Amino acid sequence: METTEKLTIAIRGEWWDWAHPVDGSPAHLLQHGHNVITDLGLALAAGAIGIIGHGIKTWQIGRGLPDWDTVPPADPDGTETALVDPIIEKDLTVRYWDTGLDAFSVDPTNVLDARIVLDASEANDDLREFGIRGAQSGDVLFNYVIHGKIVKTDTYNLERIMRFTIDRA
Repeated sequence: METTEKLTIAIRGEWWDWAHPVDGSPAHLLQHGHNVITDLGLALAAGAIGIIGHGIKTWQIGRGLPDWDTVPPADPDGTETALVDPIIEKDLTVRYWDTGLDAFSVDPTNVLDARIVLDASEANDDLREFGIRGAQSGDVLFNYVIHGKIVKTDTYNLERIMRFTIDRA
């Protein structure tokens, strides 16, 4: 009997929050980190890879809990199905990313770049959590991040960037 080695993949997520001041002064990095892919998010991965943009569709942002400012919560474990206190959900843009050129690519790559911009007038509140949602048997949480508090104000647009790297393990 012949055996066939099966290919496995690993998915890593990395995110950036950039503040773009409305007065035209230079943008600056607020936070950077890594995310946890939820159990349901793993089921969406094939859709996100196979049909770009149809697996993941919106970015949800929330307040989280004020207690997190003094006692950080445990790291997400992948079983999360919703944000603790969502305040806004926006359609996101998903495109291929070429890490060698540090630019978008029209050709398929192993990196998906998902992003949104919260205009100066949107989500002006204390932000502590976010998640990307996708469509599979209804909306499900693809990933989940708890981060340090960002006091979002009307003085800047907040650009959120998430890159998913799909590697052969």
